[in-house]
Amino acid sequence: MSKTRLHIVSILIGVSLVFPCAGITFETPEELETSEELEAWFYDDSDFNTESISEGELVFISPEKPESILHSQNQITVTEESIKTGWVRLRQCYANLVPVKESQVVYQYKLMRNLKIVSASHIEKVWVKDKTVQMYNVRNNAELCITAQVGIFYLNPDKSFTLVSGPYHLKFLDGYYPLHVSFAVTYPGDRLRLTEMEPVHPLDMHPMLQAGKVSIDTFFEGRLIIKMNFQAIE
Repeated sequence: MSKTRLHIVSILIGVSLVFPCAGITFETPEELETSEELEAWFYDDSDFNTESISEGELVFISPEKPESILHSQNQITVTEESIKTGWVRLRQCYANLVPVKESQVVYQYKLMRNLKIVSASHIEKVWVKDKTVQMYNVRNNAELCITAQVGIFYLNPDKSFTLVSGPYHLKFLDGYYPLHVSFAVTYPGDRLRLTEMEPVHPLDMHPMLQAGKVSIDTFFEGRLIIKMNFQAIE
């Protein structure tokens, strides 16, 4: 069987250091030889219009069938200890996974520990191997959730902190497909104040801001990078 890499999830960036988070590798049927056949297989009975696939430019969308779009749900918890060490807690879930025989989520953080599977449904077998989650016989409506600790919270020279998450993208062959990203960061509101967030598309990003928490929920095509700056409260 031929293997095609499908990049679906985030790269988490802190200051000038880049930590790719995860990608999914899956096997395609070997009888599919052309790019047209591969695209037809990938979105069989497609809910997407392949004629409008993005070439990478970020475009926020309002899909007609949002429930059919692959959903990456990300929760990052910044603690008092994170301020000292840079380690944060990560919970990441996937919904609407591509139904295939074999696939894997590959994490490439330079600093990652305690990777665990907390739930999985409509997947015959799932297990952790090094910095990967291996999946066998992924069926329709499959979901997967993991937890881990990652070292991605960094102190800047001016004593502020930066957390950058991205680019989020769903790439298959030469195009970018629609992706649904939910992203939430909780932090000690008595120690840190959110001072800046990018990109500057507040309505399209649907941000919710409150003391100690910021969350985003958005649909888009292309590549999305989320940047957050925090200032320490003296």
